[in-house]
Amino acid sequence: MMLKVFVGDDRVRIAATIQKLADESGVIPEKVNAETLQRSDLPNIFFGSTLFSVKRLVVVKDFSENAKIWNALVDFLPDAAKNTNITVALFEKTLDKRTYIYKQLKDYAEIYEMVLAKVDERAVFRVFGLALSGEHEAALQIIDRIRHQNEPQMFFGLLVSQVANLAALIFSDKPSAMVAKDVGVHAFALGQLERYRKEFSKAEMRKMLQQFLETDKAMKSSPPADVWVLIKNLILQISWR
Repeated sequence: MMLKVFVGDDRVRIAATIQKLADESGVIPEKVNAETLQRSDLPNIFFGSTLFSVKRLVVVKDFSENAKIWNALVDFLPDAAKNTNITVALFEKTLDKRTYIYKQLKDYAEIYEMVLAKVDERAVFRVFGLALSGEHEAALQIIDRIRHQNEPQMFFGLLVSQVANLAALIFSDKPSAMVAKDVGVHAFALGQLERYRKEFSKAEMRKMLQQFLETDKAMKSSPPADVWVLIKNLILQISWR
C-alpha cells in the first residue's frame, strides 16, 4: 500500500492532486466520507479489492476529525504497508506533529505539506488586456514567464472574473461606475476595461463567453499539466477574434 498524507487547506491544489493521483494510478478515485466511518470500514479501505481492477485509489478528507476512528488507524498501518495495489490518500487541514499517530504516519506514509496556491493578479490583468488588444505574443510570453509560480486554475478563475466584468460593461448602456455598483465590483477595476467597451460587439462578447465556457469544461477533464495549454489557446482565441 502507498499511503500519502497531504496537509493543507488549499481546495484548488487538493482537487489537482486528486486528479494527478488518478491519472498516475489509472483508476477512478473512491471517495470515502470520513464523518460516517466506523472501525469495521477500515479493513476494506486498506485491504479490500474490486471486481474491475487489482489497483485502487482511496481518498479520505478530514479523517482526523473522526477522532475515534483516526486513533484506530495505527493498528492497520504495518500490515497495510505490504499491499502495493492500494493507494490511500488522506487530505488533512492540519496535523499535530507532536502526536503518536503522526509519528507512526511518518514511518508508513509519505507526508506532503500543501503550500497555499498563489497567483499574480497583475499578470492576469496584463495578459487579459494584451489579449483584448490582439497582442497575443506578448501575452503568451508573460504566461511562459510566470506559469511555474502560479496556480493555473486560480489564474483562469481571475480571467473569468475579468471577462465577466467586460461582459457587464458591453451588455449595459450605463456608465461604468453604475455598472460596477450593479455587479458589485470596484469601480476602478471595471474602469480599467472601459477602453475595450467600444471595441467588442455584443456578438463578439457572446463568442468570447462561449470560448471561456468551453475552456472551463476542457479543464475539468484535463490533467494539470495541460491546463496552461488550454489557457494559452484561449488567449489566442481572444486575440484572433
